[in-house]
Amino acid sequence: GFVSEYLRTNARTVATQHIPSVNAMYRVTALRAVAGFREDLFPCEDLDPDKRLLARGGRILFTPTAIVAHHRPASPAAFRRMMRSYGQGHAQLISIHGPYRLLHAMPFVVAAGALATVALPLPTLGLALPASLAAYAALTLQLRSPAKAAQFSGMLAVAVIEWHRGFAEGMRGTST
Repeated sequence: GFVSEYLRTNARTVATQHIPSVNAMYRVTALRAVAGFREDLFPCEDLDPDKRLLARGGRILFTPTAIVAHHRPASPAAFRRMMRSYGQGHAQLISIHGPYRLLHAMPFVVAAGALATVALPLPTLGLALPASLAAYAALTLQLRSPAKAAQFSGMLAVAVIEWHRGFAEGMRGTST
């Protein structure tokens, strides 16, 4: 997937590029071989060792049958702050490793979409980004409920906007 490479529906263990550390177990020897987690990198502290593990020829495996409990943000404001901090973390990752994930192309895609929306005279083009996000939500998660698809699409739009804001702040070296 574009945002969540680890989102899978099959029931077998498969190789992946990243597993969020809230879901991960590491072999101590493998983590020590890449000097573990960087204390100066948060969030995205889990992407950094994954990148280094893969560069050394290691493997990251995803097991979809594992059960993990997550604590979700308690409010929409907390969700926005979390997404903005992820954007800032990715800006920091790019300063360390250069762009290496499909997600790192998002600022350019969003900018190109915004330019196309402004440059083209059709007012319906302003709906292109929200419509594509809704389609992404419905197709990727195979939601059968239009209400759930709309809710997820709204959250995804907020996530994209806040991630992009945080990324821009991180690239400028500022944060709010």
